[in-house]
Amino acid sequence: EVLAHPWPSPDDFDYSVIPARCEAVADYAICAGGAGIPDIVNGVSRGRGMEQVLIDIEAEDEVGMAIIDRRVDFYYEYCRRMLQAGDGKIDILCLGEDCGTQRGPLFSQATFNRFFRPRIQKFIDLAHEYGAYAMLHSCGSNRALMPTFIEMGLDIEDAMQPEPAGMNPEEIKVEFGSKLTF
Repeated sequence: EVLAHPWPSPDDFDYSVIPARCEAVADYAICAGGAGIPDIVNGVSRGRGMEQVLIDIEAEDEVGMAIIDRRVDFYYEYCRRMLQAGDGKIDILCLGEDCGTQRGPLFSQATFNRFFRPRIQKFIDLAHEYGAYAMLHSCGSNRALMPTFIEMGLDIEDAMQPEPAGMNPEEIKVEFGSKLTF
């Protein structure tokens, strides 16, 4: 049923307007995408429920994985077409995946590496392929994942929430500021 479902298609969008929009704001940093891309946890949770999505990820549930990968594949192609249409004029590919809670990471480093890293990595690589920076929105305390973000080639982390545990902006700037923009 998941495979037969009429999922949105990257063909549903008109990318021809992108060059003119880039030209209209050429004096500014041009961003494409948004915090909802690929946004696996929150995006899929809107239809499947947060608890079920987290179970799907840990259990590698066949149905859950099919839904998640359909979403990721859609957004990858959507972003590729935007970047291609931008012809080097898009400065930042904006992405999102909430990786933290108020107390620490939402999932273990092992889960991030096994599940999230390959799915997010391809978007970071895509941005760089088209000469854009990769920016990842991630709420909560994700300090423990910052070294991995850096290894992946992430350029910008959005947002810097000072309230969650371990997210002191001054400490993070000293520790990671030469390799990651906040």
